[in-house]
Amino acid sequence: MYIVTHFGTEKELIEALEIDKVQLLVGIKKHGIYDHQFAYIKNEELELICSNTIDIPENIENNERELTKWLQKQTWFVYDNDQSDINFFWETNFNKSLKIIPRYILPSYLDIIEVLKKNNGFSVVPKHLFEKELKDNLIKTPINSAKKSEQKLFYSYKLKNSNLKEINKFIEGMKN
Repeated sequence: MYIVTHFGTEKELIEALEIDKVQLLVGIKKHGIYDHQFAYIKNEELELICSNTIDIPENIENNERELTKWLQKQTWFVYDNDQSDINFFWETNFNKSLKIIPRYILPSYLDIIEVLKKNNGFSVVPKHLFEKELKDNLIKTPINSAKKSEQKLFYSYKLKNSNLKEINKFIEGMKN
């Protein structure tokens, strides 16, 4: 068995699953467009990160209005134009709509983390993906979020593929 990964927008990946270009997706949304099966994986916590070279204004965390204004002026890296992760984080933590314009769109969270290690900027990414970089002081979390921004992850596959041993083996392996 081998695994081939594809990156793309939610729409592109769902369509790839439908035309059998891929047999298994990992995503955050259940959709009703096609006859796909969904299996819950786990909750994923999103967190705001930035380059370790960015100076955070002193006591800005204590003034939400100034904090959001300052964050909106920063350079942002995202993985798609939809910005759903950043929107979700923003609404959870600041109870208002997002007003940022991303400067760079990269194909994956891992690419965003790599870029932030060498360039100034901000993003919102799943916490489990950057723990090593945070520990090694290659990036930082600029604020202590009072609220957790968690989203559910699901596997998605076509009903006709539900008995494929490769899919079941992969799903079982991911549980461990």
